[in-house]
Amino acid sequence: MIRPWLAGAVCLLWLTGCDLLDEGATDPTLGDCELDPASCEPSGPATELGLGSVTIDVSSSDDVFLLWVQSIPQSASVADNYITFSLDGMGNAVSGALRSSGQSRSDGLEWGRSEQLQYDSLRHQAIAELVSDMRQGQRHVLPLMRPLAGVHPCESNEIQHEGACVSTLNLNWAKEATREFQVQDYVQAGEYRVYVLVDTDDIADAADARLAAEEFASTLAIEHAALGLDGHLGTLDHNADGAITLAFSNFTSAGVGGGVLGFFDYRDMLPASDADATGNEMDILWSRTPGSSNPRVQAVATLAHEYAHLASFATRVSGQETSASQEAL
Repeated sequence: MIRPWLAGAVCLLWLTGCDLLDEGATDPTLGDCELDPASCEPSGPATELGLGSVTIDVSSSDDVFLLWVQSIPQSASVADNYITFSLDGMGNAVSGALRSSGQSRSDGLEWGRSEQLQYDSLRHQAIAELVSDMRQGQRHVLPLMRPLAGVHPCESNEIQHEGACVSTLNLNWAKEATREFQVQDYVQAGEYRVYVLVDTDDIADAADARLAAEEFASTLAIEHAALGLDGHLGTLDHNADGAITLAFSNFTSAGVGGGVLGFFDYRDMLPASDADATGNEMDILWSRTPGSSNPRVQAVATLAHEYAHLASFATRVSGQETSASQEAL
């Protein structure tokens, strides 16, 4: 029996020469040849750039692995096969290409997360509309820019909200419901602080949620380096609390079905005055609560993937005003 869950980890594979650049911008470190390969005369044998390899230990041939390959193309359009890949092991091999639309094709691969893909597609379309409105000066996305002391101002199991320290917080779930969350002890991993919120209905699994938060926090330095970021700063830290907030819940709704493992909702970072805003006004990553149906490694991988969406939105849309550009992932 094939188990339709992600048993590996998300791999953020960095494409040489890519950065979180606005559309039309160029990287000053690149020469003319890198910017326009067609203008260069070949000086020797062609060299194929490789993104490396990933080895995953497998305990059963029934395990199913989902590999995300994320890159940020520098040009407005790229070839359909600008990243090719091959997978081999357990006596089988498949190959395919990452396409400019963000999809891959291979007869040997089976995709079973249609709800997750549909959610991501709808978010991408909505952000495109937001960017169009911002370029016309009709809508704004600006960080709250509160004074930040650099230290956690509350008890370890509290979070600052609307000027008070609270241990219970009501959050708007995708503009479809209000959910009550219990604040757990925050996670501090080096310079990174992570607030851990668990849905009251899932409080029995709070310990696993905190472990997932710890493992996710341990990946932030690597992910920031891969995405060319200095840290969770500036427009990424929308509410300027010096932390990223993780909200764990197994709640389902019409717009967020059970097949959605986690998500970044850009509407959490819209001003309350915006008609599409959730009113949360926080930089939040949402994840299913780790448990029997959602292994912790899957939750960690999902959070890492969604963080890349948050970073793209924060660096290309939030605070950019009429210079805002579309989500790049």
